[in-house]
Amino acid sequence: MSQNTESNNVTKSAHPLRTQLDKICQSVQIEAVDTFTIAGTRFVTTVPSESSVDDASPDHVTALSVACLIEKLTGQLYERCYVRSLDCDAYVASDEFREDFRERLIDKNLGDENLTDENLTASFHNANDNKDGWDPGWQIYQTGSDGRLFVQKGDRSRAVLAGEYSTYKWPGVAPVAGDFVSVRMFAGSTDVQPSFFFAFGRTLSDQFDEYAIVRFYFHVSAQQAPNLMAQVTANLNRYQIPFKFKALIQAKLYTRRDAAVLYVARRYYPVVAMLLIDMQRDGAICLKEGNPLFTRTLSPGIGMAEDPKAGVSFGMHRCNLLAKGFVKAWQLGLQDCRTKMQAIEDEFVANQLSLDFAYLNPGSTNFFEAQLFDKETQW
Repeated sequence: MSQNTESNNVTKSAHPLRTQLDKICQSVQIEAVDTFTIAGTRFVTTVPSESSVDDASPDHVTALSVACLIEKLTGQLYERCYVRSLDCDAYVASDEFREDFRERLIDKNLGDENLTDENLTASFHNANDNKDGWDPGWQIYQTGSDGRLFVQKGDRSRAVLAGEYSTYKWPGVAPVAGDFVSVRMFAGSTDVQPSFFFAFGRTLSDQFDEYAIVRFYFHVSAQQAPNLMAQVTANLNRYQIPFKFKALIQAKLYTRRDAAVLYVARRYYPVVAMLLIDMQRDGAICLKEGNPLFTRTLSPGIGMAEDPKAGVSFGMHRCNLLAKGFVKAWQLGLQDCRTKMQAIEDEFVANQLSLDFAYLNPGSTNFFEAQLFDKETQW
């Protein structure tokens, strides 16, 4: 073995993700096409019967059974290894926790005394630095047959739907190219995704920024979530950075390492990363240690990854590859850790991904390696 090869092997074995995956590999055992265990807990999948499928051939039933196994294993890996560490017990909010939660909200003047113990919606509305309103000065450069308008302002362009814009014309008169409109700005909403409160920046984004998004994951407690909402929205608005920020509504769900997520365009990564590090270092935000599996660590409690696009969950996508690797090793009749790790790596490579850079999209350069504005800002 050459010295370079040995060095590469040492680097791989010492990689934080590989260390975590090695522990997961030891904990996952597939016993049959309908049974697997994770850390000693057994799970059984529903295997389709011959009468429940159109093609009752053995090969077809087997394929469906394997698909069910992968789906069930993906979900459990996501819940037990991605959003939580493998040895973490899900925390259920106790009465003592709820009372402490209420007191902290009132002390920080970030909550409502009428707020229900378990719902953070009103508190998030109060903490959110954004305001509902209209952004004027967008000029139409194209109109769509469905009422959609394509507008631009400075170096930004967007597509806006009917109801999302207001014209300066007489009611009933259709807007045309060259007209100016105001675009609706939403402060926050609980309609975008179930169980989450979304806050939107005061600066509207360019439509092309949506194709290159970075996610920041926050391991925050329910007590600290409203303050995190306040700090993130205020600081990013101060620098006119377009963003979306979501946080779980129910306090009892804050057992996850991704309870809050910030979405920004990739081009804003350096300044946003610097702001987040400064907020944490100065004590403006308080986070718990530990980041979601597969993410890159910015600082304790903040993980990062590229948005996988097409509305796909980053964690579910990576856990699906993990599950497929485990199933492939089982199909080979081998369940030792070395075989499992190789099968997992093969799945990542087949999807043009690398285990060493699992937080990047296929073909992406590792922009996370770029130095931030000054060395003192690096964690």
